[in-house]
Amino acid sequence: METAASTQTRESVTKFSDKCKDFKLAKAEILNVINLRPSSDVELTPILEKPDEREIDIDGILALVQELLPPLPTTLEAPEENEQDETENGEQEDTENGEQEETEKSEQEETEDGEQS
Repeated sequence: METAASTQTRESVTKFSDKCKDFKLAKAEILNVINLRPSSDVELTPILEKPDEREIDIDGILALVQELLPPLPTTLEAPEENEQDETENGEQEDTENGEQEETEKSEQEETEDGEQS
C-alpha cells in the first residue's frame, strides 16, 4: 500500500517544514501533515492540537500542502485471484464458501460410502 509519503522528496519535505514555522505548528503536527497529506479541513483539524484556540490558519496550511507536497499516489487495485469462482450455472460464488461446500459434499459422500459397506 502506497502512502502520501511515498512520493515525497527530501526537498519538498524540507521546504514544507520551513514554511510551516510561520504557522507555529509543533514538530509532531508538521510530521503528521507531511505523512498524511490532508486535502481538506476535515482531514487537517484532527491532526492539530486545539487549532481554534491557537488561531491556526487551516486554509493557509492546506494551500501550502497543495503547493509544496506532491499529490497522493493513485493505484489501481488489481482484483485478487480466486476471489470468486463461477458455479456450474454461471452464478458468482465466493471461493471460501465454494471450497467449504466442496469439502462438505466430499465428507458427506465418504460417510454415505462408509454406511453402504
